[in-house]
Amino acid sequence: MAMMRKPALKKFQVTDAYKTAPKSMPVLELVLRMASTFGDARYGKMRFDTVILGDDPLLGLCVAVHHLRQGKKVLIAPDSLSTKDWPSEEWGAIRANIQNHYDEQVHEELQRHLNDLGPKDGLQKALKILIRECAEQGQVLLLVDDYLQSSSGHIKGNERTIFFPLNKAHGHAPKLNPLWQLVSRKLPCLRFNHAEIEYIQAGLMINTSPVSSFIDPALCEPLSPARTSSEEQPLKWCRNDSVRYAFSNIERTQ
Repeated sequence: MAMMRKPALKKFQVTDAYKTAPKSMPVLELVLRMASTFGDARYGKMRFDTVILGDDPLLGLCVAVHHLRQGKKVLIAPDSLSTKDWPSEEWGAIRANIQNHYDEQVHEELQRHLNDLGPKDGLQKALKILIRECAEQGQVLLLVDDYLQSSSGHIKGNERTIFFPLNKAHGHAPKLNPLWQLVSRKLPCLRFNHAEIEYIQAGLMINTSPVSSFIDPALCEPLSPARTSSEEQPLKWCRNDSVRYAFSNIERTQ
């Protein structure tokens, strides 16, 4: 695994104490919470211009490279539906077939954006080129051994931009694409301390596949129409179209 980073836990983070406080917290408790930052309470946060959720290594890396070229700081956060939330027993196999699909149209679309991709190269080569570009500047991190949860309706701060580490007690353990292991060997990785209060602040959240039940889908911008629900529609949205869309300027719509 590449270099590991963790959010730095700091004292005197009065603003963080307020933003992450439960929305229903009474005034006196809120004042005490903010005052505790001058004592033992510590808060950790990391800001990213773009956070990419989902379980599609190729599309996730394409989005990351596109935003990196615009000078943005990016977090890739692999995640997927828990197996208990699969709409059918075959859903995992369907997803794997889509993620691993690589044909001439996909290759041609990638060549438009990756100068080092040769005419006889395949998926593995494309992934290596994308990973290398992401790793060169150190502005793209990969979340490992952790998952995010949204804060919709629960905190005093801007719930659109604040995402907490998911408590491991939830037992969320999705079956992720094994190609993420290849990515984790080269990209700088992020892991939470799971101590005190930590959160990720995201300027834009993009999902490349259906999000888990711990993320409010209304906070994400789907990569393509086929990604807006757990039901895939490969006939209506081809893989090369998804790659093309990954290299486009996706903006917040809500």
